[in-house]
Amino acid sequence: MSDEWISNGLENNTDRLWKSVGGEMSLYNDITDNGFERVVGYIQSNGTINYKYVGANGYEINTVFNN
Repeated sequence: MSDEWISNGLENNTDRLWKSVGGEMSLYNDITDNGFERVVGYIQSNGTINYKYVGANGYEINTVFNN
């Protein structure tokens, strides 16, 4: 989930952010202008969910919280 992986800036179907907001330009611009946090969730076999922040380079940086 690096910056490049999330959005390549092309505002078309090759841009994951653009696709995830359904091409809604006002929402796309709001996210790109104001920023976003990268969080990934892992569901363990016992049902526990662990969340971790991911840095701009795509690598996990810490655990947010466990459920």
